Amino acid sequence: MPSAAKVVPRSRGGRVTLVSASPDTLEGLQLYLRAAGLNVASSRHLKDAPSLLQDSAALVLFPDDFEWPAVCSALEAAAVAKVTLRIVVVTQRPKQFEEMSRAEPAPEIIVVVKPAWSWAILDAIRRGPAASGARQKS
Repeated sequence: MPSAAKVVPRSRGGRVTLVSASPDTLEGLQLYLRAAGLNVASSRHLKDAPSLLQDSAALVLFPDDFEWPAVCSALEAAAVAKVTLRIVVVTQRPKQFEEMSRAEPAPEIIVVVKPAWSWAILDAIRRGPAASGARQKS
């Protein structure tokens, strides 16, 4: 059984921010993550991400829901603004993030390939790149 110390805890202000255009995705994942003890904020709009990241320890983004240039800008801004932010992307197009890793500055991103179960996303949030079903960009 995973130790509670690996969870992004509420007590440290470590919130998880979810960004997806799908209300069903947000609702289901929020319920799952909250049941796991995480503090969760969410938005269906990519432009809201910067303001939600103020107290966040992790960003879970579903980039396939948005225009690629906007995704790139948002990820770069998030990485620059919050160096310790864990960025998890859930996508059907992981190759795009391999290409992004060649850019400078390249944000550190954990890629979870769709279809993805809520537990795999939680694993990526908790443990980072070594998590089951997740790949870190290199």
